[in-house]
Amino acid sequence: MFSKVQGKALYQTMSTACGAAFMLYGYDAGVLGGFQERQEFRDAIGNPQGPYIIPLIASIYNLAAGFMSLAVPFFGMQIGRKGTIQLGHLLVCIGALLQSSAYSLTQITVGRIVAGAGIGCIASAVPTYMAEMSLEASQRGPETQYQLALLISGIPLAYWIPLAMQSCFSIFSGGLLLFLPDTPRWYYARDRHEEGDKTLAHLHGKDVNDEAVQTMRRDILASLHEDDGEKSDFNIKMLFWDHSNLQIDRRLRTSFLILFAQQFVRINMLVYFATTSRQKNRLDSFAF
Repeated sequence: MFSKVQGKALYQTMSTACGAAFMLYGYDAGVLGGFQERQEFRDAIGNPQGPYIIPLIASIYNLAAGFMSLAVPFFGMQIGRKGTIQLGHLLVCIGALLQSSAYSLTQITVGRIVAGAGIGCIASAVPTYMAEMSLEASQRGPETQYQLALLISGIPLAYWIPLAMQSCFSIFSGGLLLFLPDTPRWYYARDRHEEGDKTLAHLHGKDVNDEAVQTMRRDILASLHEDDGEKSDFNIKMLFWDHSNLQIDRRLRTSFLILFAQQFVRINMLVYFATTSRQKNRLDSFAF
């Protein structure tokens, strides 16, 4: 199906699908903030008592996403980048169904866990998918910024749209991905060279034998060969002190510092507890 869409149009279609997936990420993060203090919502789930129950329901989504992100490397290569994203969409739809029909504390908690696991798949695979589909290194930074902007835009939407609507993002993004290829790098890594060649050609909008296509093909295969050599020497110590070309320790430290900076400015308070904060500060008229 994607053979009819090539070059820039193909890349923009992939960007749209991944953008919807990341908007879902932001939507799910803020979806409880819009109504977690409403009495109707509390009555529906059994009116739980105690100061930690509602925060636990909100935050367990992040825990599930975190654990799934750690699990993705163990199966992501087998099912592909696109397959991992599609698995995430399926889990989000199941989680949305459980949450929107919840009439007990247990059901909404399970729904948050399932949706969080789906977001873990999406958050892990979408950046990799877009990076490996980029023809130029200069495309990756702006594309990541675009995806993050859409992620943030999903948060305010969550304050006005019901729980079940999170499925719409998954259905839209997953529907587009059904007609899109996986990444050339994944095809080559799985020895599916013909499909990798075809995808590269479509991304360039040129013939398979074009010099630009063949040059990128050689670069990807050389990179895979180098990665295979580095993997054979991997050990746990490399997570903390790595002198190889992979520089695993530096990548991890950079990731942790970025995430620390996000939490340091109390972003979770804004996402999950904006309504509560306004009410506590006598701004009830502005509460959603």
